[in-house]
Amino acid sequence: MLSKFQPLKSLNYLVGKVYAKMPLRYVLIVPFILQICGAVGLVGYLSYENAQKAVKELAAQLENEICDRIEQHLDSYLTTPKQINQINLDAIELNLLNLADFQATGKYFWKQMQVFNVGYNSFANPQGEFIGVERLDNGKLLINEVTEKHSLGKLYVYTTDNQGNRRHLQEVKKYDPRQEAWYADAVKVGKPVWSQIYQWEDKPEILSISSSYPVYDKNRKFVGVISVDLLLSQIGKFLANLKIKESGKTFILERSGLIVASSTSDPPYTIINGKGKRLSALDSENSLIRFTTQSLIQRFGSLGFIAGKKQLTFTADGIDYFVQVKSWKDDFGLDWLIVAVIPEGEFMEQINANTRTTIILCIIAFLVTTEIGILTARWVIKPILQLNASAKKIAKGEWEQTPEIQRSDELGELAKSFEIMAKQLEASFSVLEGKNAEMQVLNEALSESQSRLTQFLEAMPVGVFIIDAQGNPYYTNEISHEILGQGTIAEVSTEKLSEVYQAYLAGTNQLYPSDRLPILRALQGESARIDDMEIRHHDKIIPIEVLGKPIYDESGNLAFAIATFFEIGQRKQAEKLLAEYNLILEAQVKKRTDEFQQVIEQLQITQEELIESQKIAAQEKQVAVREAARSAAANLAKSEFLANMSHELRTPLNAILGFTQVMSRDYSLSSEHQENLAIINRAGEHLLNLINDILEMSKIEAGRIRLNLSSFDLIHLLKNLEEMLHLRAASKNLELVFEYPPDLPQYVETDENKLYQILLNLLGNSIKFTETGRVTLRVKLG
Repeated sequence: MLSKFQPLKSLNYLVGKVYAKMPLRYVLIVPFILQICGAVGLVGYLSYENAQKAVKELAAQLENEICDRIEQHLDSYLTTPKQINQINLDAIELNLLNLADFQATGKYFWKQMQVFNVGYNSFANPQGEFIGVERLDNGKLLINEVTEKHSLGKLYVYTTDNQGNRRHLQEVKKYDPRQEAWYADAVKVGKPVWSQIYQWEDKPEILSISSSYPVYDKNRKFVGVISVDLLLSQIGKFLANLKIKESGKTFILERSGLIVASSTSDPPYTIINGKGKRLSALDSENSLIRFTTQSLIQRFGSLGFIAGKKQLTFTADGIDYFVQVKSWKDDFGLDWLIVAVIPEGEFMEQINANTRTTIILCIIAFLVTTEIGILTARWVIKPILQLNASAKKIAKGEWEQTPEIQRSDELGELAKSFEIMAKQLEASFSVLEGKNAEMQVLNEALSESQSRLTQFLEAMPVGVFIIDAQGNPYYTNEISHEILGQGTIAEVSTEKLSEVYQAYLAGTNQLYPSDRLPILRALQGESARIDDMEIRHHDKIIPIEVLGKPIYDESGNLAFAIATFFEIGQRKQAEKLLAEYNLILEAQVKKRTDEFQQVIEQLQITQEELIESQKIAAQEKQVAVREAARSAAANLAKSEFLANMSHELRTPLNAILGFTQVMSRDYSLSSEHQENLAIINRAGEHLLNLINDILEMSKIEAGRIRLNLSSFDLIHLLKNLEEMLHLRAASKNLELVFEYPPDLPQYVETDENKLYQILLNLLGNSIKFTETGRVTLRVKLG
């Protein structure tokens, strides 16, 4: 190791020995001149080298920028059809889009075409039916349809108005969508897929590509294919609008060498006998595209071997070109190459001019600085020699001797400093010792405060994670280490935080997006709270809630960002149990509703039995006239029976009425359930009145019955009867009809309860003993 530095030490020793024997004047002048000569020569050499390097870097930078912009445009433009297809799939699953209704589906596609700039939006089913919306060059939209109603295999083309309604039949032509690649590929693969690039049969000048999604019903039965077409001419227009010097070109290729789009005005296809054929880049009318493609094949052997981003140069027709090729792929199978090519001459003209100017300036600087160096050395050395003489006198103890230098610059200040240096030296040491003691006290206080703050943070029952203003991890407490599985990791970029600490979007396999992390949002001065994050370890998953806040210094500048977080697994479990309980409760409510309906039907049967008992009791009363003694005993038994029976009926009936009133206060029930509860309540109240009437049977037998006359709404009474008996009639497939004249008085005066009971009994028996047809209640004016 020492042998490596031995020549360097020898050189330093030699230089030091030479300079030690030279006067100070030459020590200042000679190195200065040598430095200027070296600097001028080095600048000249570096100017030439940097010119070449600058050209390559500038070309690479420009090509990188162009390729990145093209890649971003492809990501954005080719994502649109996938988004449209996903929207349509969601609409189908939610029953918002009925694919069997071509009238509505065509209008739905028409409205989507108003929002998204795509060439075609369509659907086809296995029967050969088809519905689609086509965009013309002038922006107008046509609805194209093939239906079994008209004739399979014939495409009907309609013009539309500004609302998407069909106006006129424009033409009829042969068409079977099942023969198209966009349909056949999706059926064959059984998942979302891109079609091959193809030209429209009726418009061969149009190149398009289709994003196709197979559609299945809930039973995984194939329904058809939805598809969205993109016009590749839009990509060509984007490439043409890119500024890539005057002679630069950009184009996109498939791995087979076929042109997808280019920045040139030359079409990527030919038309022979009315049929379109795509062009290979090797057959392009543009010579630069041909030469570039040939160079790529010669360099890599085949376009299929190119991966990632590659840069190269080639020469064609005596001109040097810079080329950058970048592979681009998507999740659905597209695999293209983005190519940018720029002539070297586009950069060299200005750079050569700058190089010449730099060389001339270097020569002038050398001459001027050499002369200035000589003059400066003389000006500097003179006061130094005077100071040297004065220093020698001070060294001998002649403190009163000071240099006589009449200058106000640094050397003049140095001379004045000699005079007061001895006097201030002792005082300076004394002051320095005092400041050192004071600084030591402050450091101890600061250390104690930091230790106390650390203890506070470690004692907190939540995880604490702090990063500085540059995004570097600064501190984590013990709870944070337990949850994250690791502490502070130095030199971790903000984009890698989710990956390093295994933070995932809850319920997915997607790393938590960096732009949504609360601690990074806090770096932007924003307070944020989220509860959809999971920390994943090899043996467990920890759901957490995170709060991020910015921390500012005394000047109001952002100093740190802090995130506190804690485990919310138990809370998530409780929310899940609550959701499951709501589902169970809904099922129980439905079950209880069915049970109430059965109870009502059973009570109705009991009512009929009681009426029959009334008839039997009336017969027994006639017999009791002849047999007084037996009649008294029968009446007593009947009274006890009615009393017991009323008690037995009132108890469950009151419970039913009370429970329906409680359930009616549950606002989470649907309107249908609320209506059923209202019917149950009205029926229960009626049965309760019926029981009261049964208890008064003894009054009827004794001749003490009387009508309770009141004015009531007859129309309302009839509607209640119809609502109550509608379900019973529907269960037997009977039609229940209420007929009354329009001039029927709304309010009448009679016994409302007894009229209601009579009509209920008549209609209930009619429904019970009618097997088919209808039951009609007619109300007429007497």
